[in-house]
Amino acid sequence: MRRSTQLAIAGSFSLLLVILPIAERPAIAQLREEFSLQQAQTGAIDIRVGPGLGTNLDFTRTGQYIYRAWLDDPSRILVETDTPIEAANAQIIHLRKIEHIDFDGLPATGTTLLSVATVTPSGERNLYQFRVSYSANPPYTTIALLPGRTQANVAAIPSSAAFDVDGQTFRLGIAQLLLEGTIQSQGPMHNRLKDFVALVEGGDRPDVAAQTVDLSMAVVEAVSSLGLQVAAEQSAASFADDEAEPLAEEWQQDEFFEEAPTEPSNTDLWRSIVDQMSELEIEEN
Repeated sequence: MRRSTQLAIAGSFSLLLVILPIAERPAIAQLREEFSLQQAQTGAIDIRVGPGLGTNLDFTRTGQYIYRAWLDDPSRILVETDTPIEAANAQIIHLRKIEHIDFDGLPATGTTLLSVATVTPSGERNLYQFRVSYSANPPYTTIALLPGRTQANVAAIPSSAAFDVDGQTFRLGIAQLLLEGTIQSQGPMHNRLKDFVALVEGGDRPDVAAQTVDLSMAVVEAVSSLGLQVAAEQSAASFADDEAEPLAEEWQQDEFFEEAPTEPSNTDLWRSIVDQMSELEIEEN
C-alpha cells in the first residue's frame, strides 16, 4: 500500500476518533430555558450558577441593550458581558462562580439579587431582577429572555426540590406580611416563620427546618417570593435615586421610572400568597 494512502486512512481514522465523542455530547439547546420579560420584571426567574459551569443571561431576542448590571453580593459571582457594558451595547451577561472573596461590611448570603438595566433603540428603559443561587449541577447553561409569553413550563415560584432560602430576603417577606396585616406580630404564624429562618441560618436544610416548625414548603416559598419582590422594589427605588452620569444626552433619568409599578405586577400570585397566609393565621388562632 502506498504511503500516501496509508496516511489518508490513518487521518480519516483519527478524525473519526475525534468527531464521534463530540457528536455524542448533548446539544447546547438542551441546556437552554426560555422566560418572558414580564417574568424578569417581577423577579420570578431563579438563576443557578455552579462551579466550572457558568450561566448566560441572553437578551438578544428582546431588542434591548444592557447598560448596567450589578449584584447585591458580588463575593462569589463574577459578572461579564459580551461587549463592554460602558458602550450600552451588550446583550448577553455571563455569570461565573468564583472562590469566596471577603468584603468588609458585606455579609455572606446563600443567594443574591442580580439587577439589570436595559434600554431599547427608542430610548425606553427597563429594570429586571433575578434571584441568583449556587448549585453543584445547574439544569441549564443559558436563560433566554423573550419579549412575549413563554410556555407554561416556567413556575413563578421555584420548586421545593432545589429551593434555597436567604435569611435576609425571608425576613423582608415576613416584615411585608406584618405590614399588610396578613399575620399578627408575635402570633403563632409569625413565631413559626421566625423559628424557621433561625434554623436555616443555623445550618438546617429548608425542607428539614420547615418540617421541624410544622410549616409547608408552599408557605416558605411564598414568603421568600414576597421578600424577593420587596427587595426588587427597594433595588429599583435605590436605582432611581442614583445620580449616575446619563448614558446619552437624550436619556432622561426620570423618564425610566415615571411608570414604575408601586406593587407587584403579578397580582394573582400576590393575592394567593395573602389568602394563603391569612387562612393559616386564622386556623392557628
